[in-house]
This record gives sequence, C-alpha cells and structure tokens, in this order.
Amino acid sequence: MTAGISGFGQTGNVHRRHPVSLSDDVPVEVAIVESPERLDEFLVQAGDLVEGLLVVRSPVRVVHQRHRPQDGQRS
Repeated sequence: MTAGISGFGQTGNVHRRHPVSLSDDVPVEVAIVESPERLDEFLVQAGDLVEGLLVVRSPVRVVHQRHRPQDGQRS
C-alpha cells in the first residue's frame, strides 16, 4: 500500500495530502500480485466494500521471490 501525495477524486478534482490533515479522501494505491482468476474473485467483493475504486491491471514478471521461513526452520 502506498499513500499518494495528490490524485484525482471521483469528481476529477485534485486532492492533495497535507501533513496535518485528518482527511479521509487522500489517494492510496494498493498493489496486488495474483492470478487473474483469484483477482477477479477479489474484485467482486472489494467493489462492494470500497467507493470510488479504480482498478488498473497489467502483466507482471516475477524476477525474485523469497519466502519467510516457518518457525523453527533456518532461512
């Protein structure tokens, strides 16, 4: 999840993040890497939970993946 500095709201107006603001309409980006099928399932549910959802899909090439070791295992 990344908080943006500024972005366009649903109305097309620019929203800017201010250091002392308690506003709840600051731009946020959430990146998810998942199979297309599982992402489609997620978006059906997320669409009902979030107002003003913008979804951008693009192909991803995984270059490196590292798993966290289980408890008691060496890395």
